[in-house]
Amino acid sequence: MSLPYGNLTVTAPLEQYIISIFILVAVVLLVRYLIAWFVTTLTRRGIISLGTKSIIVRILDIIVVITIILVIVQLLTGSLAPYVIVTAVGILLLMLFYYEIKEFTAFISLQLQKYAKEVWIEAYFPNISKPFRGRIVEIEPFSSILEDLYGKRVYVSNSMLVSSIIREYRPVVVLKITVRGVEGVELEDVLTPIKEAVEDSPFR
Repeated sequence: MSLPYGNLTVTAPLEQYIISIFILVAVVLLVRYLIAWFVTTLTRRGIISLGTKSIIVRILDIIVVITIILVIVQLLTGSLAPYVIVTAVGILLLMLFYYEIKEFTAFISLQLQKYAKEVWIEAYFPNISKPFRGRIVEIEPFSSILEDLYGKRVYVSNSMLVSSIIREYRPVVVLKITVRGVEGVELEDVLTPIKEAVEDSPFR
């Protein structure tokens, strides 16, 4: 097989290119296996969710296929044109899907930071002076759902949540309840529903 390089023509045995391709495929698949194993380990430890793992592995498979095709084409043709084309397409996709990539990257960061859901927090968002007090209900690939003390849901971008200062918050409300005895009614029958209502509320 002859490959053109400028004004020179380099002749190499076909077996050499086949071996090079096999080595390339083996290395790429090994790297893919190691990354997938690492992601699976994070999933088993509860650091990232199954949905996150599925998306990461899918993206990884796409990158592996594109890499193998590119290098095989380069080995067979001796041309750098495929790399130039893929680089141009990659830059174009980055510009078109910048927001999605940014938010999904923040989503992975939130997964790794293991923010506990349903835990009451106080969050200081960038360029907002008043803190948000509530809890994280759900963290989705492109946005997160928060709920304030009054049960109102707020949708926040993952990138904003990652850039925020978050600390644990424990709401406190002081209540003074006066209970008067009523004939025929046990005091425990009155206090039990009150205790249950307080235990089910976010306030302590």
